[in-house]
Amino acid sequence: MIVGIGVDCENVNRFSHLKKDLAKKLFTQKEIEYCLESSNPKERFAARFCAKEAVKKALANTGINLMFNEIEVIKDGTIPSILFVEKDLNKKYRVHLSITHAKTMAVAFAILEEKWKKN
Repeated sequence: MIVGIGVDCENVNRFSHLKKDLAKKLFTQKEIEYCLESSNPKERFAARFCAKEAVKKALANTGINLMFNEIEVIKDGTIPSILFVEKDLNKKYRVHLSITHAKTMAVAFAILEEKWKKN
């Protein structure tokens, strides 16, 4: 059952001079490493921030309020996915995620689905 949706759009240039302390509050170490290995890390940082913001909005009706670095954007092959740092949330929810970015803008859309419980 779908329990929430969220979308976010960000200007890529906001992430041009991302300070190390702020990056650690917003992103996991794996995300930071992934973004920095790119020839244009600001696009990847912006896209991941959008994804996290979209997930936070999708979670709004559940009463769950996570910090940005408690939500990790991973790639499952070529498909972006969400991994919650709190493992129990991964068992309860599935996030359908779409991310895109270009030179100036990044956008993400998230659908939060509650997994079926087996009786």
